[in-house]
Amino acid sequence: MKSSHFFVAVGLAASCFILSVTLIFLGIRNHGLQDEVQRLQAQAQTQQEQIDGASAVVQRIGPNLLRDMDAMSPDDPPMKAILVKHGYKPSVSTAPPNL
Repeated sequence: MKSSHFFVAVGLAASCFILSVTLIFLGIRNHGLQDEVQRLQAQAQTQQEQIDGASAVVQRIGPNLLRDMDAMSPDDPPMKAILVKHGYKPSVSTAPPNL
């Protein structure tokens, strides 16, 4: 074997070794990043479940609360001001006249 062939073989072997070590390092790093992504996905899922629960509460309670606030607004000017401030038009009171 000529010395030039020997140096080429050693160079190729060193390159393979360096690429193998790099591949192992990148694999370990990728595994760590996958764990981080899974943790963030679990956190996002938990937050979405909380948002969905709150949305269900708002849909169940919100209309009743708004209706009650509207019913109180003719007798309570600050309540009427709050409703108007947030874009809700209080209904006109249709209370029967006092006899």
